[in-house]
Amino acid sequence: MGVERDGGEIMSNLMERVPPQNIDAERAVLGALLQAGNDAGVIADVSAVVKPESFYKMAHTLIFAACIDLAAADTPIDLVSVSEQLKSSGELERVGGVPFINELIDSCPTAANAVHYAEMVREKAIRRYLVVKGAEISNDACDTEIQLEDTITMAENAIMEVRAPDAREHLFHIKDVVTTAFDRVNAMYQNGDSLLGLSTGFKELDRKISGLQDSQYIIIGGRPGMGKSGFVQNIIHNVSVKDGEGAVMFTLETSDEAFVMRLLSQGSKIDLTSLKSGHLSEAQFAPLALASSAIAQAPIWIDSTGGITPSKMRQRLRQVQRHMEIKLIVVDYLQLMDSDGKEENQVARLTDISRKVKSIAQDFGCPLIAVSQLSRRVEERPDKRPQLHDLRESGALEQDADMVWFVYRHGKYEKGFDPERTELIVAKNKDGPCGTLQFEFDMQKMTFKEAAW
Repeated sequence: MGVERDGGEIMSNLMERVPPQNIDAERAVLGALLQAGNDAGVIADVSAVVKPESFYKMAHTLIFAACIDLAAADTPIDLVSVSEQLKSSGELERVGGVPFINELIDSCPTAANAVHYAEMVREKAIRRYLVVKGAEISNDACDTEIQLEDTITMAENAIMEVRAPDAREHLFHIKDVVTTAFDRVNAMYQNGDSLLGLSTGFKELDRKISGLQDSQYIIIGGRPGMGKSGFVQNIIHNVSVKDGEGAVMFTLETSDEAFVMRLLSQGSKIDLTSLKSGHLSEAQFAPLALASSAIAQAPIWIDSTGGITPSKMRQRLRQVQRHMEIKLIVVDYLQLMDSDGKEENQVARLTDISRKVKSIAQDFGCPLIAVSQLSRRVEERPDKRPQLHDLRESGALEQDADMVWFVYRHGKYEKGFDPERTELIVAKNKDGPCGTLQFEFDMQKMTFKEAAW
């Protein structure tokens, strides 16, 4: 990374520059509001674009704030009402008195262009914000007592603050939402498709849950050795390798190479032991090469950072988001994550992690599947099938999750019982039915297939 200019020179130049601003646009916005009078729609549209602090000139900030206060009180905005509002707050003379406000009316050709002028004001405000944040980041970068990771997080958050969709994009009249929902249902009807979300690759599971929905937080729990990791890796293989959808895998329990070896086993139908040992026949190299090619081209990103925190996870996802659209996030597994805070006990730590991981699913707008290890207490009762209350000692997982699945193999406990016979228990499903689905788990090839036992 080359440095073309001395950092001190850059900072000196910044200090000498006049901050980005557009005084004419600011005056035009205020003039449009004063012309609008009883038209409450103008102030509503403008205030959705800019805030009082978006204005560079303090007088303009105070006048715009007065306009917002008047609108909130259902009072028409004009020369008299704005002047009186500022007089009552003791700020009339500070802005330049009635003559200054009167001049603003002539600064705007027409109130119809108010939003356009507001966008110009907002653009300059964002540039000023970046100048200020850039200086703060520069100061923190020079302070060696501040952790580098904290400085990077601050820089990323500053950029995301600007890039984040504004509130207007999340405010809809219900008619628009109903129309979108109806069109989606109609399209599925026309195509004979019953899925509202992303396919898991398992037809019976898809039928029960209608696919993986956007922003869903799904917990898949079970005791060690049940096949939880294998199951979610099968879903990733189906979603990304077969269907070409973008997925991000946070593999905290195994290395990235171990994760890929499992995918190769699933894709080539070659048992994992043979792949790890290299004891392959010539006939097996052809399917292995095909599987390797398909997986290498799949839109899958892997992060094997041990003890990753939710904030670091969010950073990694933002990095991936620059390269592809993320349609699925998988975390294996939650108990191996670290908290961003300093919680005193395990329950509080997992509660904090779970809440923040759930917010990641919501913010990135895609389903997030998180694997959870269940405690040994499950095995202390006669029926060792996991139940929802088994998650309660793991913080707020049960409460936070939109769906909870458990992977259970009775053959793990009872000799003579088919060890490949697997139950996927849908114990919680906010938007649909619960129940148990039957699978066959090929432990040698790490593959699951639906079965009817």
